[in-house]
Parts: sequence; C-alpha cells; structure tokens
Amino acid sequence: MVEFLNHNSPFTISEGVYYILVASLGIPSNLLSIVVLCSQRCGVSRSTEIYLVSLAVVDTLFMVLGGLVDVGASWNESATSCAPSAFLCSFVSFNEQWTLCSCQWIITAFTLERYLVSRGRGPRPGHLGRLTRPQVALLLVLVSVIGSQVLSIPCCWLYLARPAMDGAEEWTRASQLWGNVSRVPLSSRCRALHSLHAPRPALRARTLVAPRGSAPFRDAGWRMRRSGRIQVVVSLVMVFLNLPHYVTQGIMAALHEQAWLERDMDVAVGVALMLQWLSMVIHFLLYCFLSSGFRRETLALLRRLCRGGAVSRGSWNNCCPQHPQAPRPRQVWLVQ
Repeated sequence: MVEFLNHNSPFTISEGVYYILVASLGIPSNLLSIVVLCSQRCGVSRSTEIYLVSLAVVDTLFMVLGGLVDVGASWNESATSCAPSAFLCSFVSFNEQWTLCSCQWIITAFTLERYLVSRGRGPRPGHLGRLTRPQVALLLVLVSVIGSQVLSIPCCWLYLARPAMDGAEEWTRASQLWGNVSRVPLSSRCRALHSLHAPRPALRARTLVAPRGSAPFRDAGWRMRRSGRIQVVVSLVMVFLNLPHYVTQGIMAALHEQAWLERDMDVAVGVALMLQWLSMVIHFLLYCFLSSGFRRETLALLRRLCRGGAVSRGSWNNCCPQHPQAPRPRQVWLVQ
C-alpha cells in the first residue's frame, strides 16, 4: 500500500494529487483502447488484440483497486484519524501485487510473440507460427493472471495481527516478504529485456524473394524496424521505471532498524512508486499507437462522440465526413 509519511507535508499532498491525475489519464485511455480494439479492425492480429486488451484491463484494475482505493483510504485516515482495517490493507496489497505481476508477464509474453513473428518471416518458419495463435495468446494470459494471483496470496497475510506477549497486537512488517513476492516480477523484466536480441531474418527473406531496393519490401522492412524499435523502447521504459521501486524496497528491508535513514528512504520509495505508476500508462500507449489503424479509429470515435452522434457498429471513419482524397496514379508492382 501507499504509506504517506506526514499527511500535511507538501510531498504527501503532491503524491496524492499525482496518483489521482495519473489514474484520471490512464483509466479513460485504457477503456477507450478496449472499446476500439474490441469493436473495430485496427490492422493488428487477433493475438495482438488479446494481449493489448488484457493489458488494458489489468492496468485499469491496478489503478482502481490498488490506486484510488489506496489513496482514498489514506486520505480518509488523515481526515478522521481512523486507521484502515486489516482487511482493506490486505485487499489493496493483494490487488496491487497480482495486477502488477500480471501486467509484466503479459508484456513478456507479447514480446516473445513478436520475436517469434519476426523469426517466422524467414523461408522456413516451421512450427513457430503455431505459437502465435489467438488460442495460445488467451491461454498465456489466463496462466499469467492465475499464476500472479496465486503468487500474491502471501500479500494478504502482511497486515494480519498476531497476539504479542503483553496482550497487545503485533503487526508484521511488509518488508519481510519482499524478497519472495517481488522475485517473479523482477525475473519477468529480465526476460522481457533479454528476449529482444532477435536475429535479422528479414534481410535473408528480402534477399531470397526480391531485390532489396523494391518499394513493397522496403516498406515492409521499415515497418519491422519501427516495430522492433518501439518494442525495445517499451521494455526499457518498463525496466527503468519499475526497477527503482524494488531497489528502494530492498534497501528498506535491509536497513529497517536504522531510524536515521527511514525518512529519506521513505521519500525515495514514494518517488519510485510514482515512477512505477507512470510506467502503467506509458507502455500501453506506446503499444497501441504502434498501429496506424488504431490511431485512425480512435480519432474517428472521438470526433463522433464530440459531435454527439450515435456510435454505429461499422467503421467509424465512414460515419465522419472526410475531405475527398486527391486522385493518385496507379502503380503496379511485378515481383519475379
């Protein structure tokens, strides 16, 4: 959970406002992305749609269950001087952990799927194409979610009280289980970063099929390079924005007995958690805006909603008036 140091300090107030702003930006964008991906054909495969929709759902649950509820309970505690119940703390910690872990495993699976697609473009794809089916993507998403929930069950025990020797209640520290709980998300980040070193089969395919200077294959190669660059950027952003949170938690677990470092480390933990929240919004936008069809359908839907018209089932571009395109000369490409 988010633990504020002093509820009247400027850092605490700015931290709470930051969480509200990120949630107000991330939740509508994720819901809009779900509507666009489920209703329109944006030029992406079915497996990619499954990964992106699952990622949007998990991010939304993280911001609602693990974010807004957490900040609301913390502000209620400062206003009423009443600490939240152990059930609420366990509920928030469990939802934060399993949604964050599921998000990172989904990104890992999607990165591996893109890597297999790039390898399958060679002259002998073999059995790699069967691993990119929609059924396999749905199965991997379900396994990631269920496995993350099972691994996050110990988070429910962090705030359970146990009787002490003098009759009072002794609370367990959240840092005792840090190593076991955060091991899986950290390994998923390492896999996502390690799986990006893919070979270059596209060069061999273009050499075997057509000359390297022909326009259709030059355009396909440019799209593959752009997809690879965005994939690298997304994984690096995820690593560098999430890693400080686990580093500061590990330092807190090792130095919890030294009170002179407690305040400075708590501020560092708060800043690292803010960066982690930012990564929950950035990586999904980078993934979705990789597709020009998604941008086109999203802008058409926003124009339709701003004008107050009813949303139809067909393509939203046909419902919005557009300027006629200038006539273009026809081009015929012959590939020997």
